[in-house]
Amino acid sequence: MDKGNENFIECYNGLKLLSINEARNIFSIRHETLTKLIEEKKIGYIVIEEKIKIPFWCLKEFQKEQIKISANQNNGKAKDHFNLNSIQEEIDYIINQNKNCIYN
Repeated sequence: MDKGNENFIECYNGLKLLSINEARNIFSIRHETLTKLIEEKKIGYIVIEEKIKIPFWCLKEFQKEQIKISANQNNGKAKDHFNLNSIQEEIDYIINQNKNCIYN
């Protein structure tokens, strides 16, 4: 596939309108969560024939914005949930919470 066709397809996919169920499946979130994001105007939508339709590009924009917010909250670095220090701290915390328990 040549670059021109790839750009066309990418543009087309951005214009695609999704139902709430299609959009929530893409994000793997609950219907209520997506509805709340729409009500809070965090995800854009349009109404066609009294049905909410979410342009695919609105999902991409929401995702980009959330990544920026996360990076800003972590001093510009993506949070590493699997670094050894944080794992050891979590293990120590669990041990300290349960040190009075007796296991048979």
